[in-house]
Amino acid sequence: MKRLLFRSLSSALLLLCMLFSAGCTTVVLRPPVSTVAVTDENGETLPALSEVADDPARFAEVLRAYAASDPPDVRLSSVSDVLRSWGLTHFSYDKFYALEQVYRRYYVRETPSVYETVASLGALLADCAEAGMFDPADGTALTDWLIACYQDAVGDKYAAYFDPESFRNFTSETSGSFCGIGVSALFDLEDGTLEVTMVLPGTPAEAAGILPGDRITAVDGESIADLGQQNSIYRIRGEEGTAVTLTVRRGEETLTFTIIRAPMTDVSVYDRIIEESGHTLGYVMITSFETATTAQFIEAVDRLVEAGAEGFLFDLRANGGGTLESVCQMLAYLLPDGDIASMSYRYTSDVDVIRCENGRLSGLTAQPMAVPDHRLSLPMVVLCNAYTASAAELFTSALRDYDAWGLADVVTVGVATYGKGTAQSTYRFGDGSAITISIAYYQPPCGVNYEGVGVIPDLVVEMPEELSYYHPQRLTPEQDLQLAAAVENLVGRLSDAP
Repeated sequence: MKRLLFRSLSSALLLLCMLFSAGCTTVVLRPPVSTVAVTDENGETLPALSEVADDPARFAEVLRAYAASDPPDVRLSSVSDVLRSWGLTHFSYDKFYALEQVYRRYYVRETPSVYETVASLGALLADCAEAGMFDPADGTALTDWLIACYQDAVGDKYAAYFDPESFRNFTSETSGSFCGIGVSALFDLEDGTLEVTMVLPGTPAEAAGILPGDRITAVDGESIADLGQQNSIYRIRGEEGTAVTLTVRRGEETLTFTIIRAPMTDVSVYDRIIEESGHTLGYVMITSFETATTAQFIEAVDRLVEAGAEGFLFDLRANGGGTLESVCQMLAYLLPDGDIASMSYRYTSDVDVIRCENGRLSGLTAQPMAVPDHRLSLPMVVLCNAYTASAAELFTSALRDYDAWGLADVVTVGVATYGKGTAQSTYRFGDGSAITISIAYYQPPCGVNYEGVGVIPDLVVEMPEELSYYHPQRLTPEQDLQLAAAVENLVGRLSDAP
């Protein structure tokens, strides 16, 4: 089964994913490995790591000594076996070994040597154990942290590890379907609350009396500030028909709402008409690219065209990415036939080209998929900022490339984007957990990758420092200098049109 997604770091922030395995079911035969005799600074032979796992401080001390030791004359061929030679025997060898093989085969860069990797991994794991982040005696927790530290040790900054529950939450996010209460909310770092920005009509939140501007301070008695953004969202969501109790601050009042969860579709597209200087502009904010986003986007564009929009403003600020399938379908709806993106890999010389032609989108799936045969022949502006990442950068860059080729009328406004031009793959283990690894570079139509560089907009408009971290939905019209510049640019182009 092949499924492609993008994710930024914050999505835990979200990665291109390809489910190339239905699960890790292969049984790995463990070759015999002898324990390596390593001495500490006093000349004492180090104990086996599993023997000191009940004492996190001692475990960390011994692990650091092993990690700093010189490689033996007879070197082992895997990190898994090196760990066993240090007397670490109570982790999941099969699972960790499978992780190593996936990285060796598919990682976008060459992995460091076994002993370079295990030295970095050991130091990282020791720090985590000493900080009390996991119990070294717990084999499941140990395996989880070994995997996370391995991904860090090989330098995969976009990697992630999901335990079974986290992976279920992740897949529900990307599908756009879940059970919740029907609000859109932003996490406020300053006071540790979720600020409700929209209450969807006909939802349990609306029936309960939740209002835009309300600040959710606790979920089932647990503080939003303590839970953090992502965990708070997961706590508000849950099984259909179950109840969640929210503590809400409304002005000077503190209110309590008990709401029954119901099936929801995540809203990732917001649209409205902006009237300015005698011109009608269509404004579309895209907050992420998920499975449900494409239909919402097409409906928004069509609705605004019917309302008389003469030009479009596409706001991708703070959009961390999403699925490749979604962004390519949306680009195909806006642009004439042609290339949309390409993918290049370390493990093969093949380059996958994603192209739309005559209502058929090829390069994403084994067979071309049907998409609406449509083109938006109106002036466009794309707003971007430093938090525009991954799939959102592809959207921005593709539209600008077609403008450079004279096939679209597009201006980009804002500041340089995040700079994520690598794609990730998700490998699911048999126990329901999963990893994401970086497997490819993706290029916009022009073929120039922007990893670590970002997309530099045509019109650079900086926000004041105190407002640069605000989500666009929290900005007032007077504060939003980038949107004002985008509107001015689009109105000017419309006014100058023959």
